[in-house]
Amino acid sequence: STSLQNVFVVHGTPSIYARTAVALVQSKGHEVWVEESSAERVVVSGRRRGSSAVFTSTWDIKRAKDAGFTSNTKYATQPEEMLYA
Repeated sequence: STSLQNVFVVHGTPSIYARTAVALVQSKGHEVWVEESSAERVVVSGRRRGSSAVFTSTWDIKRAKDAGFTSNTKYATQPEEMLYA
């Protein structure tokens, strides 16, 4: 089914793609938008339905490296997509 095509396994744990998660929360009336996106830095903001408070998350290569995420080879081939995720 289409829904199962959006599930993948990381170290034995099922997960969903970031864009699938965004579509899911947007379908419930919440807002998510990209403020800035490049291979070096991605800034994503969101607002819960019915709230005026905005939450912003910024990920750059240094933060991803410090967190130990850049060992994933996708950071070399698709850094912008990985920072968004």
